[in-house]
Amino acid sequence: MNAPCPAQLRRALDSDGNPVITTSGLTKVYQSRGREVTALDGVDLHVREGEVYGVIGQSGAGKSSLIRCVNLLERPTTGTVTVDGVDLTALAGGGGRRAGKELRQARSRIGMVFQHFNLLSSRTVQANIELPLEILGVSGRERSRKALELLDLVGLADKAKAYPGQLSGGQKQRVGIARALAGDPKVLLSDEATSALDPETTRSILQLLRDLNRQLGLTVLLITHEMDVVKSICDSAALMKKGRITESGTVSELLATPGSELAAELFPVSGDPTGEDRTVVDVTFHGEAATQPVISQLSRTYNIDISILGAAMDTVAGRQVGRMRIELPGRYEDNVVPVGFLRERGLQVDVVEAADAAGVVAAAELIKEGAK
Repeated sequence: MNAPCPAQLRRALDSDGNPVITTSGLTKVYQSRGREVTALDGVDLHVREGEVYGVIGQSGAGKSSLIRCVNLLERPTTGTVTVDGVDLTALAGGGGRRAGKELRQARSRIGMVFQHFNLLSSRTVQANIELPLEILGVSGRERSRKALELLDLVGLADKAKAYPGQLSGGQKQRVGIARALAGDPKVLLSDEATSALDPETTRSILQLLRDLNRQLGLTVLLITHEMDVVKSICDSAALMKKGRITESGTVSELLATPGSELAAELFPVSGDPTGEDRTVVDVTFHGEAATQPVISQLSRTYNIDISILGAAMDTVAGRQVGRMRIELPGRYEDNVVPVGFLRERGLQVDVVEAADAAGVVAAAELIKEGAK
């Protein structure tokens, strides 16, 4: 397997924080109809304690294989997985498919939320939540106490005796989250947990995950194909393509990284030059700079006409962030000083070539097509 070259792998600057999930050189190869299919190709992932980390990519990028390898539901072909200081791959050993006692104990500290809920229709909501506690040998009274406590935590205190068939999709997912929390996990894994839900329910589930992250100190690793999920709750993110992580870092770092694909897809802006001898730049605003009239100040200071070709603004991880594509008269060498004016005010400025402008639009279309 070929390792990614520097041009293929762009990583934003590392931040302080203890990693609670680490994968190193992770590969997963499946046998299909007599040939090998590589789902993961040397994945290095570092998820810091207490953060919400999103892995985004198109269908077939390797996201599901990655999250299933993190809790050893899938055994990696090569590489290591460490969760909360425990090397799960060492516990798995080279034995059969059945997990040993030590691995099962380590997994009890990892909660898993599935896309299609995976609730038992013959059990009540409370009994579904109690199931992992039964497996762990917890007494009946303690199981009941814990299940009712978790139902209250996820806003379903009145649904203990209901059955899954009587619940909405959002309520079923809340039960799934409560069940995942039954073993007091340090880590919560989310496998496309909102992709089967409508937009309003998706927002409520994402807010619940963020609230649990803050209240319980949970580290959340989620996979998704939806940029809005990353934009809504993620502290850090990684972009996966063809089994590799091509870009990773905190969302704020990525937005400040020149040429970041994730930043361009989080805030897609488009627009071609209106004529020859024009300079087109993408400007990224953070925090207080997002509310300052910097573009009008630039126009007045240098007495130049500025065209706004496209713009997008939103709140990411509680911070207001925006991107704007503007056009300046003249070639780049004529606009070195105006560009410097923007950078001096703490803005990220990327010069866009005509071909790059078309490429950003094409990349956004590919993401949309992959989501479909």
